[in-house]
Amino acid sequence: MKISRKQRLGGLGSIVYFTIVLATGWILYALAILHNKDENLMLFLPFVILSSLSFSIITFAGYFNVQGIFSELAKENKVFMCFTIAHFIAAVAITSLYIVKNFGKNIINRCRVFSNSRSLSEKYIVIGCSRKTELFLKNFKNETMTVILQSNETEKETELINRGYAVVSVKEIKKDEKDTCSEFYESLKRSLEKAGAMRCNGKVKIVSIEEKNEINLSVGKIMADYVKEQKSKTSEINLDVYIMYDFLERTEHFYFIENTAGKIRFFNTYEIMARKLLWEKPITKLIPQDWINTQKARLKRGNEGGKDKYKISSIFIGFGGTNKAILKTSIVNNQLLDVDYNALVISKDAKEQEKIFRNSAIGLFDETDESGKITKHGAEIKQYSDHNGYLNGPDEKNIIVFKEADALSIELYDLVIQEISNECDYATFVIALGNDKLSVETALELRQKLYETDLLLGKTGDPKVRIFVKISAKTIYNDGKILNGGDMANKINCNIETFGADEEVLTKEYLIDEKLDVLAKNINGKYNGSAESEAAWCKLKQFKRESNRYAAMAIKVKLNLLGFDLKNDVKEDRECKELFDKNYGTNAAFNLRKKRKELEDAIKNKDKNLLTLITNEVIDLVEREENGIEFSDNARNNLAKLEHQRWNAFHLANDWTKLPIEKIGMDKRQDEVAKQHACITNFDGLINLREIQKNKKMDTSNNVDKYTETKSLLEVDTIRYDFDTMDFLLDRTDENSDEKYTGILTGSGYHICFANLT
Repeated sequence: MKISRKQRLGGLGSIVYFTIVLATGWILYALAILHNKDENLMLFLPFVILSSLSFSIITFAGYFNVQGIFSELAKENKVFMCFTIAHFIAAVAITSLYIVKNFGKNIINRCRVFSNSRSLSEKYIVIGCSRKTELFLKNFKNETMTVILQSNETEKETELINRGYAVVSVKEIKKDEKDTCSEFYESLKRSLEKAGAMRCNGKVKIVSIEEKNEINLSVGKIMADYVKEQKSKTSEINLDVYIMYDFLERTEHFYFIENTAGKIRFFNTYEIMARKLLWEKPITKLIPQDWINTQKARLKRGNEGGKDKYKISSIFIGFGGTNKAILKTSIVNNQLLDVDYNALVISKDAKEQEKIFRNSAIGLFDETDESGKITKHGAEIKQYSDHNGYLNGPDEKNIIVFKEADALSIELYDLVIQEISNECDYATFVIALGNDKLSVETALELRQKLYETDLLLGKTGDPKVRIFVKISAKTIYNDGKILNGGDMANKINCNIETFGADEEVLTKEYLIDEKLDVLAKNINGKYNGSAESEAAWCKLKQFKRESNRYAAMAIKVKLNLLGFDLKNDVKEDRECKELFDKNYGTNAAFNLRKKRKELEDAIKNKDKNLLTLITNEVIDLVEREENGIEFSDNARNNLAKLEHQRWNAFHLANDWTKLPIEKIGMDKRQDEVAKQHACITNFDGLINLREIQKNKKMDTSNNVDKYTETKSLLEVDTIRYDFDTMDFLLDRTDENSDEKYTGILTGSGYHICFANLT
């Protein structure tokens, strides 16, 4: 609106200026004609009027009648001469300004585009004209920036040029073209070339934030083709391409980005928003802190002053893009050991939304009979008559229920009250109805209803409910004084918190330089045994990157369970690190890893003392009780179990299912195309998997001895991966050698600090 008003005011000022100059010239020429008493003109008064008007008009073209009509009167009257000169200057000035405005700026813009495209410094190319694009551009001040717009966005083009941006417009495609799709693709490609997308002398970063997904995908396809054309030079290209999408659940459908060395990346603003919310507000920061046994890194049990079974609910009101992303993220990030994940989704079209969500995450939904007994596990898509076709499923269940109700209706509040009254120990609400006013009003009314029914506080007086409201922009609706001010709100003791304003996530930090990715890269590098975490990261597909991002998010939850937190605004604290080592059991971890290394060396050298080193603990790095069978109930083991539980949930939420036992091979644990994985099981199942794979390796060996058996066990063991992140969280130096272990937190800017989770 402001832009339109400025344009109207600017246009009106130009018209007034032109009218005054024209009228002044008209009068001056009329006076000169009347003074000269030209017989041809004086015959008829309209001739004088029209002649003086025509002379005034051609002055704007730079015509100055020095020796003609003006000369006589100008000689006699110096004031008239001054007015004549001033009129000529004013007329030429307005013509010059018009030329510069309509043609000169285009010339200047072309120079900017040419200069930016050949710049040797870092440059950005942004595609789009939406509100999201505008918010993203606010992150930049002095960067070399070129914006690509569509041909029908002329007003925006003029505005951006006036603000100093270099702008490239995609050539308009006529409707009568035979193949408009192909023509547009080629036109977009030429625009990218013109903007310097294929000139990677300096670092080039392309961000496509168009409202139309097909344009964003076209940008990705064009740049993917360019990267592939470079062949052996692919990894050396100074190029990063970020493509926005919001229409597919699974980005592995984008096959065209394969073999692009990680240069093409996709982002979904809903997913970024969800990760941001749950990174800042994981479940371990919401539940009462006295529920947590920090010595065991789990919730307290009945004999420890806790409960044998906790029910923690996540309740989603509305199910658009925001809550879909938050539901999937919370399924993964809010897992707790020995606790089922419970979610209630309330939406006016819940039945349709449930069908869609079930299709994208079938493994989360089990089939049950009338008594509640599971008749078919969702993750087991193939039925076996003997029920032994798969390894055991995860112990914890994911219970997700969809219910229909309109916003602000009696049905909605009845569903909520029923859910919280049904032995629920804690509930988190996420309200995202697509309308800020409606979402806020629903939150206020919900809080009031829960207060009236005494459901805001638990039996011990601890807060039982947290309410989060999605807002699209920071306005009066997210004013804390409005949502939580006043004596009544203080008595209710349940603050409503807002999140998700577009300006919070459409930033350089979250779209390009997300700090979480540093942790994710380090985790992936540790998993692959690669010191070059960046190189290993570039080889990953989108799904694997997401998997590592969620593994990075889980670090906070694990630290919270130990009584610590992760911060990026504190300095390293030696006392804190030492206490972490003690609580976590770092010494035990590295003693086991040291013995495992000795065992690997012994196998390699066929050392006769091998038999003395072989124990279950050394093979799988799990700490066991004295009987050598049961897992120890300690922090390190429990966090490893939680990590595998989280890993299971991530795969199930992303439509993976179990791999049938019959498909397990000596070197095969997954079918990536079918999206099936044998590791979707519990810790006992991982041990069974190891035995199955070991036996298949042994069957192919001509020399079956203890060396071969132990070597096979080490090669197929997967339990150790669940310990890696926390075992290697901090930098370590082997006391018996000069070997340095690079920690997961290295280079991320994050440090462990003592928790303040209230």
